[in-house]
Amino acid sequence: MTASIKRNAVTKALTFSILLIAQLILLDRYINNDSDVDVDTDQSNVRGRRRQLSEPLLPFDDVEVTTSAETTDVNANEQRGDDNKSEQLEDEEIETEESKLQKRTRQYLGGLYPKVDSDQMPLYLRDTNELTDEMDELSLRWGEKVDYGDRPFFWHIPKASGSTMKNILNFCFNLKRAENVDGKPSMKLVRDNVVNMDVNSPDGLQHAYENDLVNSGEVDVIVSNYFISGSALFTQQHHGRAFTIMRHPIDLAESLFHYRKKASWEPSYRRDWNTITFAQYVSSDAYMGNWMVHQLTGTMAGETLAVKHLEHAKDVLQRKVFVGIASQMDETMRQLKLYFNWKETQPFCVFNYLHSTPTNTNKHPKMVRGSEQWNLVAEKEKWDLSLYYYALELFSRQRERFPPADRASEGLISIKNDVPDD
Repeated sequence: MTASIKRNAVTKALTFSILLIAQLILLDRYINNDSDVDVDTDQSNVRGRRRQLSEPLLPFDDVEVTTSAETTDVNANEQRGDDNKSEQLEDEEIETEESKLQKRTRQYLGGLYPKVDSDQMPLYLRDTNELTDEMDELSLRWGEKVDYGDRPFFWHIPKASGSTMKNILNFCFNLKRAENVDGKPSMKLVRDNVVNMDVNSPDGLQHAYENDLVNSGEVDVIVSNYFISGSALFTQQHHGRAFTIMRHPIDLAESLFHYRKKASWEPSYRRDWNTITFAQYVSSDAYMGNWMVHQLTGTMAGETLAVKHLEHAKDVLQRKVFVGIASQMDETMRQLKLYFNWKETQPFCVFNYLHSTPTNTNKHPKMVRGSEQWNLVAEKEKWDLSLYYYALELFSRQRERFPPADRASEGLISIKNDVPDD
């Protein structure tokens, strides 16, 4: 009996010892990352896998046990952390550059984009000849022009008789337009025929769009420097009928330079330009030309233009924009009055604004045509120059569509136009 008990005790002791040794072997293999233990070879996952294996073996989970394998793991994570920080910085730089580009694009093009047709033309801008025949037929039948609910859209090219044109719209044709002249934009009428809304800045255009300005009935005409974003304001209920006044691009560039360096009341004021000449400005990398082609095609300043951009700009101009010429303002206004059926509120109102009270004039020295400086600007403005010469052709075709009614009207064309430099 005693021997049997002793044998049982020895057997139990041996069994316990074997189990203990097995436990120690497994623990040793785990700690030393033996190849028989299933450990993820991805160092980023070693800690997570090890903690799962260790839970039943090491209940003191809050105690850090650092092994050679864990040291490797920590180093790998530190390296990964450095890589992540580097990637994060790169992402932030990319986001910063992207946000800067988005901001510049919004500032340059206005931030709104209209619905377009299959030719990538603004859908809610009428073609210049879309309603002419139909309207003429109905006008003859009913004895008066038919109102389709369209709204004139004056694409205002800076320093191309814009201020004079706005006064003519207000006071000679009694048309209400939007211009932010009194603090926060609102639908308030702040002066004669001027509603206190902004359509000449990205934020203002967005606000006008959200408040459905064109459909509100508060304005009769939209005046904006932004062609694409301005056209986005029009709707199926109220299409836009666009027109503009174009000026020779070299004259325009020179005028704009001299104006911006003295117009301290303008957001575009450039005091630093008082220390340089126009020739120095044109020769610098800061000079960005071909504004009209960029605006009509929705391309950013600095983006390389090609023939395809010019051709698209020509197509837009021919189909969607009734063209006036700054050096022929009497003929321009004669055509516009017929195209829009505008009636002057008093005789000679338009004539007086063009010749007696021009607005926002800006006298400055002018380059000699054909000079080295003139040719330099011509090279930088080559796409806008081509567009301008095409506009002269369109202007001539419009005259054929809307010929002078009598010799008296014909005579007004011969009056020399001193271009309102506004």
